[in-house]
Amino acid sequence: MVEWKKIKLKEISKDGRSIWDGEVPQDKEEVLVTNGDIVDTDVWIDDNDYSGLEYYSDWNQANWDQLPLSPKSDTSSDASGWIKFQTRPTTQEEKDSGLDYPSIYVCDLPDVGDDILISDGYVVKKDLWADFEDGTVGLYYANVDYQELWWMPMPKAPKKEG
Repeated sequence: MVEWKKIKLKEISKDGRSIWDGEVPQDKEEVLVTNGDIVDTDVWIDDNDYSGLEYYSDWNQANWDQLPLSPKSDTSSDASGWIKFQTRPTTQEEKDSGLDYPSIYVCDLPDVGDDILISDGYVVKKDLWADFEDGTVGLYYANVDYQELWWMPMPKAPKKEG
C-alpha cells in the first residue's frame, strides 16, 4: 500500500543546503514520485552539492513513497501485489494453426502501454508493457528472463487537493 508523503522545502540554510519539512528519502534511495497526474521512479540525492530528486525538477509539487518490497524480500502473507510471469510451451495444435511463438503467457498481464513495476525478486524497477512489430508483447526496456520475474501495476497518484 502506497503512503504518499509530500516533499516540502522548509528553508535554504546559509551554506545553501536544503532543509526539508518532514520525512525525505535516504541518499541514493530509488523512490516512487508523483506530481498528482503521473507516477514515476526517481532517485533522492543528498550530498554536499545537492539535496532533492535527481530527475524530477518540480519537486516542490511532488509526493514520494518507497518502492514496494521485492517479492523475495517481502515476507508478509498478503503476496504484496506481485504477479509472477508464467508461461507454458505452445502446443503442436497451436503451432499448426499458425501461432509461431515458443511459449504462451498463462498469468494476468498488464495492458499494452501500461507503466509497471518489475522485479527479479531482489531489485524493483519501472518498465513499460509494449507490443512489438513482430506481434509479440513484453517489456520495453528490460531484456531479462521472464521465468524469474514478477510485475505489479504502477501505484495510482494521490488525488489532487482542491
